[in-house]
Amino acid sequence: MKDKQTTHFWPLKCPPPGSSLWTQFTGRVCSRGNSNYYFMCSYYCPHIVINGEGAVTFNGISRPVKRGSMFTLWPGYDIRYCEKHDHPWTYLFFRLDGANAGDFLRNCGISPENPVIDTAYPDNTIACFEKLHEYCGRRKPGDEYKLVSTLLSLPQFCATSRIIRIKLPDLTEQADNLIESRLSTGININEICEILKVSRITLFREFKARTGMSPVRFLARKRLEKARELLLATNKNLAETATLSGFNSESYFCKVFKKSTGMTPEQYRAGDGNSS
Repeated sequence: MKDKQTTHFWPLKCPPPGSSLWTQFTGRVCSRGNSNYYFMCSYYCPHIVINGEGAVTFNGISRPVKRGSMFTLWPGYDIRYCEKHDHPWTYLFFRLDGANAGDFLRNCGISPENPVIDTAYPDNTIACFEKLHEYCGRRKPGDEYKLVSTLLSLPQFCATSRIIRIKLPDLTEQADNLIESRLSTGININEICEILKVSRITLFREFKARTGMSPVRFLARKRLEKARELLLATNKNLAETATLSGFNSESYFCKVFKKSTGMTPEQYRAGDGNSS
């Protein structure tokens, strides 16, 4: 009898702005008594055992696995994994894409030399895989950033010590890229904090330290920069310009723009952005 497998695919093939890592699909496998797989694939695909027991044979060396054990399909290497018949298993997996995928897995403690690990915090690691599977299946607006944020939190739960460090976007860079990609949705600070899984206080401290301004001021500046760009480079009316710049109404946009520049949007467009 075949295993029961649930797989979620994300149509987005490239990572969202600001991230070098992404996953195109996730899956959950529940054994039905005869789980046995063999692969030699061209991509990285981490797995986590939720329950049950089995064995993973990587490059001819077999190692036992149990709840919290993590292993991965590694490009160019053959791997076989199977369950113990008296301890049927369930596991989660996801495809890992990006230029830093190999380094990221090494940061988790996994490598061709060490293909199987017992994660330091199995419950947290399993929860990360569960969330990745949830976001990939749900695909609501903003879930792509929640997925990346969850992905980047994985190494801290896998290994007791880091093998290497890879460069990941800092919090302000992640927030900036998020704002750039979702400005027209009217994204606000609360939504940014929710997606990036940080408190308003943490976001404030990071922005003040790195930019010298608060997140609110930074977001307001981004909206005005976008509005100026649209006024000079397009013929869009004021209502469209306000919406695409993230303002909730044309009247509020005009009020904020006049206060910031000393000109109405029409005057700014007519003067090619130069004050009189």
